[in-house]
Amino acid sequence: MYIEASVPGLTPSEIDVTLENKVLWIRGSKKEAQDNKKYHYRSKKTYSYQISLPESADENREPETKYEHGVLTITFSKTKGEMAKKIQIK
Repeated sequence: MYIEASVPGLTPSEIDVTLENKVLWIRGSKKEAQDNKKYHYRSKKTYSYQISLPESADENREPETKYEHGVLTITFSKTKGEMAKKIQIK
């Protein structure tokens, strides 16, 4: 299972990822300011995602993460749930 979150303009150090009780939080923000003799520019980018993970996602194992071109990808392992059991008809 994997999740992709769009967080353009942020670096990995500006992104906070937390997992608690099968809920994944992805938050990030960046402040920008630019001073020029003609104008003053200030902006703030903020991103926040809250994702409920399915029961099959193994939150006890560290997920794999990758950040590339403004997209954060988080891959979770699946739990080894009970296998289906064949029932014989008598």
